[in-house]
Amino acid sequence: MDEKYLLFSWPPFLTYEFFSEGPKGRVTKRVDFQNFPELGVHNLSFGDVDSVTNELNDRIITDNRDSKKVMAAIITAVMIFCERYPQAPIYLKGNTEARNRLYRMTIARHLQKFESRVHILGQASNDEWIFFRRELDYKAFLIQKKLIT
Repeated sequence: MDEKYLLFSWPPFLTYEFFSEGPKGRVTKRVDFQNFPELGVHNLSFGDVDSVTNELNDRIITDNRDSKKVMAAIITAVMIFCERYPQAPIYLKGNTEARNRLYRMTIARHLQKFESRVHILGQASNDEWIFFRRELDYKAFLIQKKLIT
């Protein structure tokens, strides 16, 4: 895996923070897993942490020129979450087409490393959930730990 940032978390391990370092300085990033029991998923939110309000801003584009390290940290948070909550599917959708494309490219790039440990589904243009394939575009993604029965 690519070099990644050190993650910080605390019980119940639904929030992970790290610091992005680059030309824009040191920026606190956060990955949140919010439970939506009515949908049966945890939504993954990612963004910068506002230094005044401590709120997650998932609309900002920091451009700290460290996207591979940032994405590697997000993948690590996902894998830790999957180990702690193996029954909980993670729903992931970029809030822009560009961000969704970045998620798709990152999943495709690291697929071989993780496909033995997690199921990754993509929501196709017809809203059907299918197993992830590199060559397709998706509206959203579902990730869940593979369970041994």
